[in-house]
Amino acid sequence: MTPVDQIHTNHPPTRPLGDCWRASIASLLDLTAQEVPHFVDLFGGDFAQATLDWLAKRGLVGEFWDGPPAIDGHVIATGQSPRGDWLHAVVARLRPSEDAGYVEVEFVHDPHPSRDYLASAPVEFFTIREAS
Repeated sequence: MTPVDQIHTNHPPTRPLGDCWRASIASLLDLTAQEVPHFVDLFGGDFAQATLDWLAKRGLVGEFWDGPPAIDGHVIATGQSPRGDWLHAVVARLRPSEDAGYVEVEFVHDPHPSRDYLASAPVEFFTIREAS
């Protein structure tokens, strides 16, 4: 995981929208922000499917989780932005504990220059793995 910062920090409805999602994906894949499409600004509400399609073309699988999956590694955590009424994406490190069902979540990179992370607990997680 190589931390990548946002290029755009604009808040809705100003365009282009902030690209925390793109920066978080770039961070997980050790790419630059310019190598990853700005899915949220380009595809709006279809950004999730566009992300999955883009990853699939690269032999990767993206998965959305309502809670932290029991994996040991880096993921994208999304939750309430501390700057307004929209979601924000950050990179987190998950570590499953010995106790079944418990996963430690440690925030490790906020692509926004404020480094404020999330205003509340994450509402969703996103993992990327190689296709089998």
